[in-house]
Amino acid sequence: KLAPLNAALFANSPFYEGELTENASYRSRVWLDVDNSRSGLVAPIWQAGAGYKEYIEWALDAPMFLFKRAGKVVDNRGQAFRDFWKNGFQGHFPTHGDWETHLNTLFPEVRLKKTIEIRSADAQGNDTAIALPALWTGLLYDSQALAEANALVADFSFDEISALRPVLWQKGLQTPFRGGTLADVASDVLRIAAGGLERRAIRDTSGVDERVFLATLKDLVAAGKTPADRVRERLGENPAKADILAALALEPAQFVPQFAYFVPPEGTECGTLRRPWFPATAPPSVASSSKTLRRCASSSFSRLGEFRAWRWWRQRTGPMRSESSP
Repeated sequence: KLAPLNAALFANSPFYEGELTENASYRSRVWLDVDNSRSGLVAPIWQAGAGYKEYIEWALDAPMFLFKRAGKVVDNRGQAFRDFWKNGFQGHFPTHGDWETHLNTLFPEVRLKKTIEIRSADAQGNDTAIALPALWTGLLYDSQALAEANALVADFSFDEISALRPVLWQKGLQTPFRGGTLADVASDVLRIAAGGLERRAIRDTSGVDERVFLATLKDLVAAGKTPADRVRERLGENPAKADILAALALEPAQFVPQFAYFVPPEGTECGTLRRPWFPATAPPSVASSSKTLRRCASSSFSRLGEFRAWRWWRQRTGPMRSESSP
């Protein structure tokens, strides 16, 4: 129910054909035209009491692209996986691998795999990239915040929220909603997420907790603006393409100090958001293996580029402490 709001909060693609536009997220516009049987909002999970089973039923009825046998592609486009399961195709019947492949060809705004993948945000700059996992960590990893978020959206209907998608790609947080705008809802959501992060009480060595990662986003929401608005302010009217490229260029050295990732407490899954640390000074209690970092980064938010930044840093500083340990 918050996926379209997430798209508005992180709207950051105001360009089309190399030109700056007044739109907030042209990427969100493109997704409106993608096969609606495999993308967008998943209607069945809006039913009262719905859970992962309703998602599976939806996935079973989504059309397939293909499957492979003996290394060769078998084209069964249009056949629902449920029909493939029951009746097969040209003598072939599904394997578990076929099911996994099929799930990877579905692109709803929130995708259920081995993780819950929040897909609706645009790529971000270095000061808002970490706000996305921080926001959802605050909402999902604290029971009180989760309850408050559920109460906030309890009466949001599928039709009402679906109607936001054709508008928000243009207006961002200024999209009208229930007598106000999405900025009003975003303010409430940020407040709930910040409460969740505060109660988690995970702090860096300076005593600062994870709410620090929401600071820039909080300022934008207070002004009713998106990252795309900030891009337009930076570029001015009718910028030349060379100016656009220069303004948006991001050196890795600028990005890395902003990087953070999920470090799992020992024996648990990914879920603890840490502030930046570097191999030479990483305390043993925080140091984690390369394998764990790859798993957490890829499952949490590799789409935002943080893992690429971490890899860039590692290549220039040598192995992490735990990698050089016996």
